[in-house]
Amino acid sequence: MNIPDEATIKELYKAAEGTPLEVPILLASIGAMRRGEIAAATLDDIKDGYIHIHRAAALNEKQEQVIKEYPKTEGSDRYILLPDAVIQKIQDQGCVCSVGLTYISTMFPRLLRKVGIEHFRFHDLRHAFVSIAHAAGLPDAYIMERGGWSTTYTMTNVYRHTLTEDRKKQNEKVNNVFADLL
Repeated sequence: MNIPDEATIKELYKAAEGTPLEVPILLASIGAMRRGEIAAATLDDIKDGYIHIHRAAALNEKQEQVIKEYPKTEGSDRYILLPDAVIQKIQDQGCVCSVGLTYISTMFPRLLRKVGIEHFRFHDLRHAFVSIAHAAGLPDAYIMERGGWSTTYTMTNVYRHTLTEDRKKQNEKVNNVFADLL
């Protein structure tokens, strides 16, 4: 699994700027939102800087996008405080997401190839969120709430990964502790 680190996320933000993928990428990586949650969100779901996640888009048997009036799980119904810059981008484009599920799934890998970023799935932006937030010291309860997980099991065993750059820092920290013992 290739989980993007902070440098890759920053490069991705720059590559997506001004494209229909910009806001979906921001919402997945900063808001820990699923692709279906992003595609189903509307301007009515945003108030006072928060976005209310309470619906999800999905593809039906004919591969047509439909909106389910409920999220993936009970814990997925949540409010996420977004940075002002993300709210502004949403307001500037006049909608939360201007594209559908199929567009995101098709165009995201193309964007990665175009800018030379090693392939990872759009959903891996949620994995990156958990890993980056954990490395930054955010308590698990807040990470879980933002991502819509009701137990720590899924968050810690499925989504949390060590990031290469953070792993290096932590290894150096451990070495420094033990170097003082020598």
